[in-house]
Amino acid sequence: MTKEEFWNKHNTLLSGHFYKEIKENSEFVHYKSVFKQKSYNFLKPKIPSKEFTWTTAQKTIEKEAETGYELSFYISEELLNDYRKPLEELGYTEIESDIFLVKTITREYEIDTEDFIEVNSVNFNEFQKIVQETFPEYDNNKEYTEFCFAEFEKHRDQFLNYMQVKGGKATSFGSLLMSPAAELGFLHNMGTLERFRRQGQFSSLTKFLSNIALHNGINTTYANVCMDSSSYNGFKKLGYNEISSNYIFSKP
Repeated sequence: MTKEEFWNKHNTLLSGHFYKEIKENSEFVHYKSVFKQKSYNFLKPKIPSKEFTWTTAQKTIEKEAETGYELSFYISEELLNDYRKPLEELGYTEIESDIFLVKTITREYEIDTEDFIEVNSVNFNEFQKIVQETFPEYDNNKEYTEFCFAEFEKHRDQFLNYMQVKGGKATSFGSLLMSPAAELGFLHNMGTLERFRRQGQFSSLTKFLSNIALHNGINTTYANVCMDSSSYNGFKKLGYNEISSNYIFSKP
């Protein structure tokens, strides 16, 4: 799969779920999320910075701000050196990397499926609690988990949420969005409580969700993570490869 093919499939998969709209013109792609924070809403340039109409981008940013949306610039690795200086001159700083990792499998993994339970209305509060405890630094855990469960309620054949259980208690969690039309499965919202890390739970959770995708005719899964994060290293150990590297620039 080429990088362009991946992005086309990625856009198809996330449109209508994570993104309300994906608008494209000759200069940039505008990703409008279901969330309003700047870490979810982007302008992704397609052309060199000298050809970029900054006033057009600024008008889009100001228009979105009227309804409470914050936009960042989402710069591909190929355009990073070109855009860094003009963005910094405009008051933007690089806040994080966004690395896409992808893997195709031909047969299911052998794992113990009894350790996993699907998130439902009965155990949702436990799901929300474990996400908050795992990612205390994130400011929208409540909103994100509620979104994940709402999507499951609306699209049970596409959007799934699971917890891994040890000794009767949830220890890790993960979500999967998949679509035969896009031929992809998106692994996201994955984490393990700190006291249960380095015990193979991330690996078994990834394999479990990958098996679900495979059972639905989808043999390629992917995730987006920060460079050199524990998730990045975990996916790399499982044989996932980088297909696209991007960098988010935002104003304070």
